[in-house]
Amino acid sequence: MESSYPSLLPVLWFVGAWALVNLGFVLARLVCRRTSDSVELVSPLHVRITTRALNGAVEAIAQSPRIARVLDGFYAAGVFVGVASMVLCTGLLGIAAIQIAAAIGIRAGAALPSVDLWQPLVALAGGSAGYTGPAEGPEPRLGRRLAGDAQVLQPIIPGVTLPAGHLWHYLVALAACAVIHELGHACAAARARVPMRACGVFLLGIYPGAFVEL
Repeated sequence: MESSYPSLLPVLWFVGAWALVNLGFVLARLVCRRTSDSVELVSPLHVRITTRALNGAVEAIAQSPRIARVLDGFYAAGVFVGVASMVLCTGLLGIAAIQIAAAIGIRAGAALPSVDLWQPLVALAGGSAGYTGPAEGPEPRLGRRLAGDAQVLQPIIPGVTLPAGHLWHYLVALAACAVIHELGHACAAARARVPMRACGVFLLGIYPGAFVEL
């Protein structure tokens, strides 16, 4: 008989892996009497790797005349793309808010008893013969249409909206995007003659990322 409860195996893997990482740092501290500057355990669930080996390469790339022209044009276009993206995202968030409000309103209305406010007036006017209730106005129809439209934004929740088997693909793509994003920061700083002190990657729980120190 299959259990209806979710498997605890991923949680056990997560706790066990981080326990081994913390144990490794404790042993390294006891044996070596010092910690490495390049690999650091920031917190029990946060480890990061820092390097200065790429400083010269980033500086050379950013100051190359041919690449510099491409970078300058890319960053100039990025200003307009960023502003347009903010406007677009604001509009999408507004549409999503309207959809959520419409869905909540319809569910709340369905849970309330039906009240006909016109019935007392009809009775005072001489009876209710032939009266079948108020016609549906545009508001309920509009609310149902908005709530029934395809959702424009959907949160990424592993195991709910994202299949658990696709989580590794998502994390690898997230790490690659973070590295490229931080490389852009490093090149922009080099173009502005701001030296890069170090760069690296980190893992916070299951969230991978990258960073640049200026």
